[in-house]
Amino acid sequence: MHFPLKLKQNFHRIPLQIWVIFAGSLIFSIGSSMAWPFLNIYLRERLNLPLRTTTLLISLRAVTGILASFVAGTICDKFGRRGVMLASLLGGTVYYFLMVYAQTIWQFAILMGIWGAMDLFYPIGSNSMIADMVKAEDRLEVYSLMRMVNNAGIGTAVPATHESPEAFSSVIDIKTKMLVCHESQRNWLLAHHGIDEYTDQMKKLGRKRGAAIGAEFGEGFRQHLGHAYPQDNLLKAELGNLVHMR
Repeated sequence: MHFPLKLKQNFHRIPLQIWVIFAGSLIFSIGSSMAWPFLNIYLRERLNLPLRTTTLLISLRAVTGILASFVAGTICDKFGRRGVMLASLLGGTVYYFLMVYAQTIWQFAILMGIWGAMDLFYPIGSNSMIADMVKAEDRLEVYSLMRMVNNAGIGTAVPATHESPEAFSSVIDIKTKMLVCHESQRNWLLAHHGIDEYTDQMKKLGRKRGAAIGAEFGEGFRQHLGHAYPQDNLLKAELGNLVHMR
């Protein structure tokens, strides 16, 4: 069967309301994937707290989401799927709006906790609507499509310049500070290997990699080439002459 014909048949087989949910979920997923990576940076600069503290603060969202999952299904049954989903989207709008005016760690903690609970209601409401509106024999395919939509997004990154081999060297102090925060790794190295100079070791390896590109420091990457993974050299395609093969 030709792909366009099969796609057309699937479109008519799935209720229009479900396609609307797909579209809404995709927009929500893209927006979250663009904003979420910068949330930790925003909290760090706004509150002037260590990264470990702001990371724990963000983790409140997951905790309240787990707690809300115990009652979310009952609430959806009582108040209706559409109303709960709209309340979740409205809550997200209010959450990002109030983030601008929050000043203290407790204000951010309250916002994180409430949003973690409300955020859960949209996927639960949409999954319930799928169960209500889609035939039993089609649910597996629809839930699979929903899973793909929920995992879709646009990755964001703060790029380093490709023109200068010193791009990584300029942030070596930041990497060192981040590594010092990794207390569990330090404790593991002390307990198993009796090593405590792990930041010095990191710089030693960085200098070795940097020597290959004429810079003070460098970073080494190894692309996984196992089954079902891309076999072409993605790093070479992205970084060009900054990649040195061995």
